[in-house]
Amino acid sequence: MPPLDSFVREIRLAFRHLARERTFAAVVVLTLGVCIGANVAAFSVLNAIVLRPLPYADANRIVTIYNSYPGAGVERGSNAAIDFFLRREHVEAFEQVAAYQPWGHTVGEAGSTERVRTMRVTASFFPLLGVEPVLGRGFVEDEMWPDQAMKIVLTHGYWQERLGGASDVVGRGLRVDGQSFLVVGVLPQDFLGVFGPDARFFVPIPFTELERTIASWHNNRYQMLGRLGEETTIEQAAAQIDALNASLIEESLTPSAGQVLDDVGYHTVVSGAGPDLVRDIRALLLFLWVGVALVFVIGCVNVANLMLARAHARLDGLATRLALGARGFQLTWHLLAEGVVLTTLGSVVGIALGALGLRLLFGMGLEDLPRGSEIAIDGAVLAGTAVPMLGTAAFLGVVPTAYVMGSGVGNVLRAEGVGGTSGRRAVLLRAGLVTAQVALSFVLLVGTGLMFRSLRSAVAVDPGFEPAGLVTAEVSLPEMRYPDDGSQRRFADDLLAEVRSLAGVQAASVVSEAPFSGRVSASVIFPEGYEPRPGESLLSPLQTRAGPGYFEAMGTEVLEGRGFEERDGGNGLDVVVIDEWLASRYWPGASPIGARMVYGAAPGDSALDPENMATVIGVVETVKHNSLVSGDHVGAYYFTYRQRPFADLTLVVRVAARTEQLPGALRQVLRRLDPELALYGVETMENRLAGSLAPRRAAVLLLGIFSAVALLLTAVGLYGALSYSVTRRRREMAIRVAMGSTPDQVFRIVLGHGLRVTVLGLLLGGVGAIGLARLARTLLFGVEPTDPSVLAGMTFLLTVVAAVACAVPAWHATRLEPSVSLRGD
Repeated sequence: MPPLDSFVREIRLAFRHLARERTFAAVVVLTLGVCIGANVAAFSVLNAIVLRPLPYADANRIVTIYNSYPGAGVERGSNAAIDFFLRREHVEAFEQVAAYQPWGHTVGEAGSTERVRTMRVTASFFPLLGVEPVLGRGFVEDEMWPDQAMKIVLTHGYWQERLGGASDVVGRGLRVDGQSFLVVGVLPQDFLGVFGPDARFFVPIPFTELERTIASWHNNRYQMLGRLGEETTIEQAAAQIDALNASLIEESLTPSAGQVLDDVGYHTVVSGAGPDLVRDIRALLLFLWVGVALVFVIGCVNVANLMLARAHARLDGLATRLALGARGFQLTWHLLAEGVVLTTLGSVVGIALGALGLRLLFGMGLEDLPRGSEIAIDGAVLAGTAVPMLGTAAFLGVVPTAYVMGSGVGNVLRAEGVGGTSGRRAVLLRAGLVTAQVALSFVLLVGTGLMFRSLRSAVAVDPGFEPAGLVTAEVSLPEMRYPDDGSQRRFADDLLAEVRSLAGVQAASVVSEAPFSGRVSASVIFPEGYEPRPGESLLSPLQTRAGPGYFEAMGTEVLEGRGFEERDGGNGLDVVVIDEWLASRYWPGASPIGARMVYGAAPGDSALDPENMATVIGVVETVKHNSLVSGDHVGAYYFTYRQRPFADLTLVVRVAARTEQLPGALRQVLRRLDPELALYGVETMENRLAGSLAPRRAAVLLLGIFSAVALLLTAVGLYGALSYSVTRRRREMAIRVAMGSTPDQVFRIVLGHGLRVTVLGLLLGGVGAIGLARLARTLLFGVEPTDPSVLAGMTFLLTVVAAVACAVPAWHATRLEPSVSLRGD
């Protein structure tokens, strides 16, 4: 019979055998299903976020470009408008360059407006991505001017949702920010806005005349993409940009300004757009993938143990087949067929469980991750998981095959009656497999413990404000209707007066970049007369504009001087509040109150405008702005909006008690002041903080689930191995009892065997756990990879679980009747 026909026959035979052993088959299929399901869910996430190329033509040629000032504490800045124009003209490595800026617009008629997330882009944005509108067109060069930029390209979803999919949408007007914008195009349904996943429509970037000149260089506001030429590399593009930057420094800047840029380490980074997009989450996902892989291997080892026990129990029948003339490959086919059947059934269950697991993960905010909307179980995921599935099938067939074939026919026929060599070999093999389970479980447990300790340390960090009772909400003033400082200042004054009069409001203010809002602004500032030492870098601290009473509303302590007050108006002395970090950096052991700081200029400038100077009136405690665990803070300073107004306002409102009526009350206030505006982003500060830790919490939860499964499988493996050992050593135990051994002595013998296996596994696992933790050091906060409390705690936990799992078969050993065991009954 041809090998393939023989294997098919063995598959049918395996189904019949497993149907008669339903309990065994169900346990194996369920174990494999859980492990494969975790693998499918995790690989779906990893594939969509890390492995899959961007959904654009020749995505490997799309790069991200950004300016970096590491010496100033700004590793990752953005780009100036002039960077876009100069790189487009002078960097030959790029076929195209595009700039974009996440934005937001208010859509609708007065009294029924909504705030939607949008993007401002250059005319080259869609061509660079290789995207053509299905209706109308994209943007053209002339539309990147303020008086020509009131054009819209809709996403397919927003076209359907807002305009009902009207076929005559191109050329129609849409009321945006109180003005009529012209719809010029609609994007394809399959367009994925990777660089602005929440954007509902796009508008041109309205570059001003000033932004198009070298005077705006380093006024970084825009994200930038490039498409490499077919024969060019990232290194070539970076070298050409470096050369361009060097020529600009030499031709356009004073020597002192050029020296400042050199001291801060200014350079431009070019990196693959796909990897760059997931840079913050990549390491965490890979760490979780390792956890899934460990659970998968532990499950396979557990199932192999079951298969080994079953093969030993069937030695008589298998040996008889060999004795009657069956060939070795036929026996191998038979055992491999059972492995294939069990793995196939386990895979079906696993795919279903994986789909369920993904639904649960989406409930935990999975879609908020970069490219989270693309996560799905697709052909690539199934193909990627097919390899470990095939490996599992082979493993489940090879382990019992190797054991049976290594036993020999004669030995097999003698082993059942006298506990011979094959029985001892089975005991040793099962003990080895269980040792591996213990080691892998310990690695996973230690990783989980370290992540848990890290999360606890992060939660315990003082953010520099009191989040309880603090609510934030956002309002954006359209530039076309609030074009100057006076109109923006008046609106903010009126808004605060109304909000502070609401019932239950204890304090209220406004701020340009609220903590944990995702928005960051940073710029160089230094004391008047400050002269950096040779090679010393200037700092670029966080810059925020806030209103009177801001620090009181936030619950941020004023350590020295005062915060902003109503008297800090547009005609008064320009003032600044700095944080404790910046005060200790520039005035160690002294008071900065009354000192002046220089903003928007370089050291040594001979002609400073009064707007470049601000007097320090207060020092406040250091505030965590976007991350509780970031250690690269380089100070922060605050201007008052009454002197430097701004259009994108974030309300911070402290309430006596949480009230469901506050958002509605705020909307009524806004409607009275300007019915064309929309209130959005209403959220408690506690939720903002929780959101910043969401990836860590999710990782700890998932690792905890994986660890629990691994611990259970290890306990089952220990129990099964010892139970099998007790069964094989019944005669030995009976003789010991007959010779006078007490039940306690028998109990200790069996328990000791199990604990020796556990200790060996702990030793091996300890080495692996420390190595894995060191590799994952960047994910840890406030805890060392060799934290003794974690190592001790997880050792204790695994030892207790192992002791319980070993105690049950040890107790059964004490219940053996010597007379029955010696008779072989």
